[in-house]
Formats: sequence, C-alpha cells, structure tokens
Amino acid sequence: MCGFAGFFKVSGLPGGSDSRAPVLARMATRIAHRGPDDEQFYDDDRLALCFRRLSIVDVAGGQQPLWNEDHSILLVVNGEIYNHEDLRTSLKGHRFSTASDSEVLLHLYEEHGNDFLKDVNGIFALALWDTRKRRLLLARDRLGVKPLYYVIHNGQLLFASELKALLAHPDCPRQIDWEQVQPRPWHGRPVTPSYIRGVNHLPGGFLLDVHDSGPPRVTRYWSIDDHFSSADGAGIQAADFLGRYQELFEDSVRRQLMSD
Repeated sequence: MCGFAGFFKVSGLPGGSDSRAPVLARMATRIAHRGPDDEQFYDDDRLALCFRRLSIVDVAGGQQPLWNEDHSILLVVNGEIYNHEDLRTSLKGHRFSTASDSEVLLHLYEEHGNDFLKDVNGIFALALWDTRKRRLLLARDRLGVKPLYYVIHNGQLLFASELKALLAHPDCPRQIDWEQVQPRPWHGRPVTPSYIRGVNHLPGGFLLDVHDSGPPRVTRYWSIDDHFSSADGAGIQAADFLGRYQELFEDSVRRQLMSD
C-alpha cells in the first residue's frame, strides 16, 4: 500500500531540521500501517518528507525516495504502475538504478515535464521534487484510487496520504467545515471534500504544481470525458462498451499479477 507525508516551502522551511524531525516522525507514525517494511526520511530545508513502504515490486532494491541519474529529481510513489515495462522500453538513454515500477515516472518527467503522466496506466499518488527548477508536483491516478490530502497554510504546503497524518503537523487546520459535510454535486470542481476547512483532497486525474515563479496551480491532466466520443464525433454506443469489456478486464487482471 505505502504512504508518504511531508511539508514544503520554496523559500525555505521555518526552523531547523532538528525541530522538523519530530513532526515528520509523528506524521510517519500515523501512516505506519500503510508501509510496515521500510521507513525513510528526507529534509533539504525546502522539502521535509517521510515515506512508509510496503514491498511489492522490486522487494529488495526499490527503496524510496527514488532519484534520477544526477540526483536532481526526487520521487515518492504510493501505488503501482501497471505498464512500467512498456514505458521502460520506450525510455532510451536513461539509466535505471532499480527494477521498481515507480522509477519510470522519474524518467518520464525528464522527457515530458508536466505531461509525464499522459501514458501511465496505474493507481498511484506521488510527490516529485525537481531541485533545479525548485518545483514540487503532487498527483493522483486517473480515477483517484490512491488518496492524497494537502493544505496550503502561510505559504507552506502540507501533504499526506491520509488526513490523520496531515493533522499530526502543528500548522494543519482542524476546524470542521460543516458545509462540506452536506452532499453536493461534483460539477468539475478542482477540489473534493476533506471535511476540514482549508484541507483539500486532490481529485483523481489532477496535478498540483508548486513553484517559485507563480501561485500553486491545480490542473487536470486526464478526463474520462475525453474518451466518450468516437473518431467521427458520434457518441459511443452500449455495444462498443460491451465489445471491449472482456478484453480490458483480462488485461487489467494480467497487469495486476506483476508483484514479486
């Protein structure tokens, strides 16, 4: 399952690493059940991060955070990338340091920038830190299977796989938003309820981009609506769905049997 949590500020986090370490430890403890096999911490004064790992693919060598070849881009991922072998063969000129399915995302980002998730088939939540561009990206899989919460408070981004890990940070809001408790239609809003005022649940198919050249941006990188029309513009009929169902079902089962 895995999980991660952390906090980020482009201009530099307040305090020192010694004062942040206990906060990270508390956040990691709140998601320990998600990753009983490994615990890692990272702090470079802009990004402070904890990661809990459940070993599924590349059990021995896929510890996270993962780094690209020149150690300029960091990645943590909760989830699985089902088409990682296909993606790996398409990435020429890159050196892979693990057999982890998640490592392909690093090199896809190097090749395609913020469009790196376009061809990814998987369920995931991720945090990617580009140290050269001073850009942090958070993203969730297309349908939002893996959770990811975040809040921006006084210029600082807090994020976590579970709300209770976010609440372990002293700067996380705690006031219940009673309006969110009431059922409301989706209507394409770029946030989904967390039931805590100011805390957002990043929607599936969305990416949060935090950098030093402008305000944070939440953008959609995939929409199911884009797949509901045929090449000639006519709507897809029920028979089209039925004809593809067995093929897609068998493919999804086959891909999910890849774990070690």
